[in-house]
Amino acid sequence: MSPDLEALADRIKALTRTITGLTLFCSPRGGKPVHYSSVKDAFKRNRDAAGVVGATLHDLRTKSLTDTDKQGNNAHKLGGQTDAKMTARYPRLRDTDIAEPPTMPKNSLYH
Repeated sequence: MSPDLEALADRIKALTRTITGLTLFCSPRGGKPVHYSSVKDAFKRNRDAAGVVGATLHDLRTKSLTDTDKQGNNAHKLGGQTDAKMTARYPRLRDTDIAEPPTMPKNSLYH
């Protein structure tokens, strides 16, 4: 983990708000699941603001399932698909070059 990412994780852990829902994206009002369209719209806004072209939420799912599979864990269980053949479509089992993450500027929101 890079020092910047570790510092961000420490800041997140120190937050006093408690997430009460059992889903990844929860409303701050009662911990209820956030609707998929809200997450999709927020992802698109942030993707566009960052200048990233063509990325989707499904790319995050693919990355997660690929990493899980490469680590020898059960990607099908994580993916939650009914059919293992559907899950098998997600992982990209090819070696790729891994880029170095950018460093966070000192005046960043997360510093």
